[in-house]
Amino acid sequence: MTVEGGLHFARRFAWLGLVGSGVLWVCFVAEIFLMVRANDFIVDRQIITADHLAFYTGARLTRFGPEDKLYDYHYVGNYQNKLFYKDPDDPKRDVWTMLEAFRNPPFYAMLYWPTCGWPYFYSAITWFAISIGLTILGTWWLSDRRFVWGLLWVLSFFPTFAALDYGQNTPLSFAIFAAVYVLLKKRMPFAAGLAAGLLLFKPQLLLGLGVWALLDIRRKWPCVLGVLVTGGVLVAISITVLPTATEGFRKSFVSNTEFDSFEQHKMHNPLAFARLLLPREKIAEALAADDPEQKKWIETWVRRVHNGFAIACSLAALVAFIWLWRHRGGDLHVMFGGVVFFTLFAGPHALIYEWMLLAITGLLWAREWRDRPNTWFALYAAVWGVLYFSTHLNGEILSVIPVTIQWSVPVFGVVGWYAVHLLTKPGTEPVSP
Repeated sequence: MTVEGGLHFARRFAWLGLVGSGVLWVCFVAEIFLMVRANDFIVDRQIITADHLAFYTGARLTRFGPEDKLYDYHYVGNYQNKLFYKDPDDPKRDVWTMLEAFRNPPFYAMLYWPTCGWPYFYSAITWFAISIGLTILGTWWLSDRRFVWGLLWVLSFFPTFAALDYGQNTPLSFAIFAAVYVLLKKRMPFAAGLAAGLLLFKPQLLLGLGVWALLDIRRKWPCVLGVLVTGGVLVAISITVLPTATEGFRKSFVSNTEFDSFEQHKMHNPLAFARLLLPREKIAEALAADDPEQKKWIETWVRRVHNGFAIACSLAALVAFIWLWRHRGGDLHVMFGGVVFFTLFAGPHALIYEWMLLAITGLLWAREWRDRPNTWFALYAAVWGVLYFSTHLNGEILSVIPVTIQWSVPVFGVVGWYAVHLLTKPGTEPVSP
């Protein structure tokens, strides 16, 4: 059997991926039910979609106070512990003993004000339902045909499951990106910019859109203006309604942008790849265990290697993106898919749940399958598969040895390069940007 024949055969059974993901979703729902029943349905003993706790806490502190403690993470950790059942004999058996830090701008906390007065369990369930709705809405906006089939594949994508399981806000980003795409498709660039400005609750998500606007500033300047208007409104709201929290955000901004306060094997970008392959603390300990000054010097240089590698990969991605723009700049679905891919790969912060946004690229670039369906299937399958196992595999490896490879990153690099090659290959009619 030829490679082409093998890929064609595999495509016929791709639906088995949906079945496997369906099993994962059934297990997730069953786990929540069994956990709730094991805790006698008492709401202060339930902790689900744990990352939602960061937004819930941020909303409570900004609505009920103390506002000045929003970015005081020692205080926040103790505050969150008191939101749930506390064991009277052993604090280690409390329902919650960790920290979910709120690192977004203060205006974002206001989005959760309507549910922050409820018990955490009810707020988490409500926002889980809202996130499902946003995922459906975003997929609807992005689909030109076969909406149900597209939605099933979006829900089968492991980062989508992770975003919903964790209680993260990526479905909101997904819906905002979809809204920007629809408004650009309707030739409403200023409105698209207004919508894109809503992504300022995670400013790094504007990276690709910003580069695209600079490349095509003659036609994208209304988008830039829209982002500035929305940004100005959000800043004004923060300063006016939450002045103390806004000052706290300003002071904590630099430390929060180091993006190293979480498990690196859950992040999928070149920066995490370098950190996992060259752990600076372990290297410094091995080379200069008895010399604190030497250890600090080594750690500084290893950190520079990390950053240099990440910058080099980002520049390579930028070159590929510019090449795509020069050849297909007039094709909105191609460029918008490229914007999302570039944002995730070249940005400083792309945890597993944020790669849910790559489903946007998948939905839009699927329209290019007609020329090379088997090749495109192989590219999609590689990304779909590696994101299923890479995070958990590396977690297991790190429990044994301190070094590992984030396999998703080289896969993204190869897939991204070859996808641009296919999209700009000879025979593809270039469209003037």
